[in-house]
Amino acid sequence: DALAACAQDLTERLLADGPRVPEHHFLSALVADRDGRKDDARRAYLAAVAAAKGDYPEAFLNLGLLEKGAGDAAAARKAYRRAIALRPAYAAAWLNLGKLEESLGRAADAERAWRKALEVDAKYAPALLSLGQLHSSQGRFDDAIADFRRALELRPGYAAAELSLGVALARAGRHG
Repeated sequence: DALAACAQDLTERLLADGPRVPEHHFLSALVADRDGRKDDARRAYLAAVAAAKGDYPEAFLNLGLLEKGAGDAAAARKAYRRAIALRPAYAAAWLNLGKLEESLGRAADAERAWRKALEVDAKYAPALLSLGQLHSSQGRFDDAIADFRRALELRPGYAAAELSLGVALARAGRHG
């Protein structure tokens, strides 16, 4: 596709002009990831981290997403934890660590991660959505409904929270 080729050309030029610039490697990784070139993306995220002398939490977050998608939970967890170590108040890293733990059937670890995301940002609606979905799946409908309503207070019109609230209300027998 022409757009993908153009993006690839631009990232190659950026890297040629500034091979020590972490963001150039990061952009190259994003392009490779979107093109489905996972190995190239992984190498470029790691090159971004190296160029930043290890201090690039966004690269670790995206590396975690890539590894989770590739089915390597241990590598994903390691990447998310590194992002969090670099930036303890990184709500998106806590959110994604929770999603990983939930996908592995580790509900308590997932809940802890989402609560940590809310500690660092009490208005982080995606963490409330995830908590609510977990609570709903556990049959904790009152908790789930409260989570979804809070998410909607913070982000009016949040479609995923609206849908999840409706499902939780129906599952709780509150059809009105």
